[in-house]
Order: sequence, then C-alpha cells, then structure tokens
Amino acid sequence: MGGNGWNSPELIKMGGKFLKSIYFVDGFYAGSQRMNVKKFVQQFQNNYGESPSNLSAQAYDAAGIVFQAIIAGADNRLKLKNKLLKIKNYPGVTGETDITKSGDSEKNIFALTVRRKKIVEEN
Repeated sequence: MGGNGWNSPELIKMGGKFLKSIYFVDGFYAGSQRMNVKKFVQQFQNNYGESPSNLSAQAYDAAGIVFQAIIAGADNRLKLKNKLLKIKNYPGVTGETDITKSGDSEKNIFALTVRRKKIVEEN
C-alpha cells in the first residue's frame, strides 16, 4: 500500500520485480479510461504540450464547480456559498465530488496498481 508519490514512472524503474500486488492511491490519474478524464487530458496536451498535473486537474474541477454554481444563479457571494454547499456528485476529472455542509470536499480517489510494467487504474 502506498500514497500518491508512487504514481510516477520512476516507480517502475526502481521497483523492478518487487512491484507485485502493490496498490496505491492518487487524486488524479491522467491515464484513466474515464471519458471525462480522457477528454481533459487530450485538450490539456493539445493546449500545453504536456500531461496535466494533479494541481492542474484540481484547478480545472474547482473552476468547473464554481461555474456550475454561477450558472445555477449565484450572482453574489452569499448565493455562491449556498450553491457551492449544495454541490453533490460533481463529475470532475479528479473524481466525483460532493461539498459538505462545512465546505469541505469529499471525492472518490483513483486506486492504482502496476501490471505489465505499467501503472494502471484498479477500479
């Protein structure tokens, strides 16, 4: 079991034969087969010539959540706050996101493993 620091090509190089039955998590996986992630990664690569980082994906989702609240009628700070607190199941590239009553976000994460010398999504 490991954390998001394992989501790197260096893991494959350094781990070698010891990479059997390992699992780790990350908040974003650019190699995901989820359609919204594939579309985001392709557009990002077309625009910037590189794969998106976790931070890029988080920023994309944060902007999308705020835009959704604005489209839903949030035209001042109080309305924006109230709309944000009602966000449920936002289909972001970093996973499905809910905003709790306290304003924290809860989201699914990507479960990853190594198969045939490649990092792949487990779920």
